[in-house]
Amino acid sequence: MKIEYKPIGFVHSPHQTTSGTPIQPSRARGIEGTVEIADEYVEALSDLDIKPYVRDFDDQTEVRCGWLDDVRGRETVADDRFDR
Repeated sequence: MKIEYKPIGFVHSPHQTTSGTPIQPSRARGIEGTVEIADEYVEALSDLDIKPYVRDFDDQTEVRCGWLDDVRGRETVADDRFDR
């Protein structure tokens, strides 16, 4: 069996390597990038809504965010483990 992968789009970013690239939006202030989706996939992805739950944007502040609460304040820049 042969499995082939075809990209559905591309991310354009000023970062050329994963090392040192911010992994959280709050650490990427002032950095601009774009996501380009191939025309043939735009309609299929239009209903896709991917957002993490962020307590700061909810009026129910007593709700716990799970992993987000655990990582707040930790370093949010990629290390070199993905540079293979």
